[in-house]
Amino acid sequence: MNKELNTTQKSRLYGLTAIVCAIWLGQSLFKANHEDQLFSVYNVIFYICLLLVIAYTAFSAYQMWKQAKSEATESTQDNPSNIPNDSTKG
Repeated sequence: MNKELNTTQKSRLYGLTAIVCAIWLGQSLFKANHEDQLFSVYNVIFYICLLLVIAYTAFSAYQMWKQAKSEATESTQDNPSNIPNDSTKG
């Protein structure tokens, strides 16, 4: 059984990961600000790591979205639905 994700599904998964990590970063910044530890060494390292993950996943989502869009455009150009099919003629 083939359980591999297609390009559109991967794009959505990467996009969702980027959004969730951005929310996590915002929540971490908010919490650290209330604890007056916004610029502690460990928090800054954590913020940098999260920013890298967000950038990577957002960029990957965009690239896969473009690829899926171009694949969909190519498939509709190869077999447009407005051309009549010869098998329907009697």
